[in-house]
Amino acid sequence: MADPVGVPPVEDLYAKWGLPRNASQADIDAKKRELWKKWHPDRIGETEPGRQSEFEEKFKQIGQDFDWLEDPERREAYDAVLVSNEKERLADEAREAEYEHRAGQAAEDPDQTQQFQEAFSTSGAAPRPTEPTWTPPPPPPSSPAPEPAGPAPRASAPNMARFLTIGFWLFVLLLGYKGCAALSNLGDGSSSGKPSQSNTTDGQRGTVGVSRSPYAKATVLDITRRADVFTVKFAAVQRDSFYRFPPPGKSCIEVDGNQHIPPTSIRLKKSKPGRYAGTITFGYGEPGLYRFRYGCTFSRALLFERLERAKPVETITGTIGVSRSLVSKPYEFNYAKVGPVEVYPAYFVVHLDVQDGFGGSWHSCVKRGGESIRPADLSVKLKQGNHEKTSLTFPLRGPGTYVFEYECELSPVELFTR
Repeated sequence: MADPVGVPPVEDLYAKWGLPRNASQADIDAKKRELWKKWHPDRIGETEPGRQSEFEEKFKQIGQDFDWLEDPERREAYDAVLVSNEKERLADEAREAEYEHRAGQAAEDPDQTQQFQEAFSTSGAAPRPTEPTWTPPPPPPSSPAPEPAGPAPRASAPNMARFLTIGFWLFVLLLGYKGCAALSNLGDGSSSGKPSQSNTTDGQRGTVGVSRSPYAKATVLDITRRADVFTVKFAAVQRDSFYRFPPPGKSCIEVDGNQHIPPTSIRLKKSKPGRYAGTITFGYGEPGLYRFRYGCTFSRALLFERLERAKPVETITGTIGVSRSLVSKPYEFNYAKVGPVEVYPAYFVVHLDVQDGFGGSWHSCVKRGGESIRPADLSVKLKQGNHEKTSLTFPLRGPGTYVFEYECELSPVELFTR
């Protein structure tokens, strides 16, 4: 079952980012990549430190807006709202033109004043209160007094629709304010009792907690620790279906706020809208406090402390190969030296020595057969101008040959075969 699509934005994202309404998925991906390269915060050098916040805000807007254009379900919902808003705008313009035309006729011919008032009191568009209403001159003394114009115009349907729309968005803003206030008080979400010492093995201390968001929570029910991996038993419940509920596969383990470990396997016992239950298996990483984050965005639930660093089952030393642009000048400066590679029971780490003008390490991928695996964590060890040394963490997906591609489009480098 698909997650709720959320509330579509009211602005025209196609016009905002220079896309046609009938743009294909490939056109949208190409435009997003072009905008990311243009507004990536890493492109701001020391000569323009004042524009850092501008680039960061623009980069954030690109990600949020293209979330609506990349996902077919969310794009369909957004296009429906966009067409509805345009129809309402055209209808308002037509009513405005009719109002101006009829008001001009009434000003020229006093006999049409009554018809003008009756027409706009019943046609669904009352005279605008911000403009003065024309009043005919008084009749001569010999003529009989004119009849009353009738009851005051009723509130029109479009005005009622606008009132309901304003009320709806005020309600949404109130929910957002309460959500931010609740999120600021979430804390770690761990249990308040003392850590259990009954299952203490390998220098670890067990505990159970809750990973929360303002509108959902995931309760850690049990932890099973083995030599190479550990399993988290959880039950997640969504309390407000108005907001998107991330799937369990996006969860992660955070180690002292530095390392993020992706899941190696997931088993769901219950999966329906607003509810997930099952187990998630992770591998070990650096020593420190291990905290579970549902969706990798909820608050942190403290699990245990590990005093030993995980040992890789295989280490490929040295530079394995170079992932470089397949196009000659002027893109020959864009490349990444790949290696060494550390393979752990549940994930592997690829170290890169990059010369890149766009900072595309995070957009790299590893391909296994027809599957494209995105990085779960990025660690920057050194950055000097266009030169940087980074480490990318990828989850292991099973047997096969793993091939790395910088920016997911440069020349491939074979890493290892499981």
